[in-house]
Amino acid sequence: MRELKRRGKTFSENKVLKMVLIHDIAEGVVGDLPKWTGDRVNKSKLEEEALSMEITQADLLDLWREYSEGRRMEAKIARLADLMATWRMSIYYKELGFPVDDIMRSTERESLKLAEELGLVIEGGRG
Repeated sequence: MRELKRRGKTFSENKVLKMVLIHDIAEGVVGDLPKWTGDRVNKSKLEEEALSMEITQADLLDLWREYSEGRRMEAKIARLADLMATWRMSIYYKELGFPVDDIMRSTERESLKLAEELGLVIEGGRG
């Protein structure tokens, strides 16, 4: 977040942290479903249903919806943080011998896309 602030990006750090937490609450209830389930399960709808049963404060549910939509700066930063954690865990699992190359590639691809949207990657290279 410091690098984004240094580059003049305006966003609420507090809101990013809340989004990260609310996303993790949703995953804690539903589970962190693998990408290949996307054509079988609407993960976003499932998480929203679970959260609406677990959380009664409308502002938290609205915050999760905002994260899920991924349009605002804070949502993109929170998503990038989640992807970086996934990527780091995939390295760990690869070192243990698990076949996670697909996860590593898709996570890296999505991370770079978000980093570019946030102005953290210079076209044709890295930050």
